[in-house]
Amino acid sequence: MNNESFLSKYGLSIEHGGVKVGETYPIYGMITNIINDQPGEVLVEINFTIKAYLNLTTTEKVELIKRRSFDPAIFVSTVIDLD
Repeated sequence: MNNESFLSKYGLSIEHGGVKVGETYPIYGMITNIINDQPGEVLVEINFTIKAYLNLTTTEKVELIKRRSFDPAIFVSTVIDLD
């Protein structure tokens, strides 16, 4: 079954769109770089292109993120800037 017939069969469609500042989206990927690892100021790179601030306030949680870098995950993220 090709993609078009699959979509038609189940009444699905694919739409393309951009993200908006202030909206929340899931991002599938992995942490590919830790830019700042100070608790309360954690800044990481996701999928080599997206910079994300993480709400991590303890050293233990920062260390966990370091150990789990490059593990696939879903990041629930709120867009704060498009630059």
